Amino acid sequence: MRSSTPHRLPCTSSLVAKLPDRQRQVITLCVLQDISPEDAGKRLRLKEESVKRNIRMAIKNLKKYVNETGEEGTA
Repeated sequence: MRSSTPHRLPCTSSLVAKLPDRQRQVITLCVLQDISPEDAGKRLRLKEESVKRNIRMAIKNLKKYVNETGEEGTA
């Protein structure tokens, strides 16, 4: 049984959908589909370091979105 929480967070897919295109692409490939940054880079025609940088930026943005949602409560 789930415990009730004072704030409801949007589901992961709605948070990922808010990301800029490139960040959304790398998070989808590397995190959600468990593809290596090297392989994701090949698919997206990016350098591996660019993929890693976009992952870091995406995680930073996702944390920001979660914090904003938590501060505002339910929408």
